[in-house]
Amino acid sequence: MRDLGAAGSTTRTTDQTAAAWFWANDANGTYKPPGQLLDMTARVSRDRGLTT
Repeated sequence: MRDLGAAGSTTRTTDQTAAAWFWANDANGTYKPPGQLLDMTARVSRDRGLTT
């Protein structure tokens, strides 16, 4: 499995590399996509007066 995560991996597919870049996206210090989802969920919950 480690060979897939290596910077110069020759065993990782193009799709796997694209998915890794998508999930690792941290443009200008913003949240990564899972963090963006959690942030938006928190905003909607707050706007609707919901709690955990």
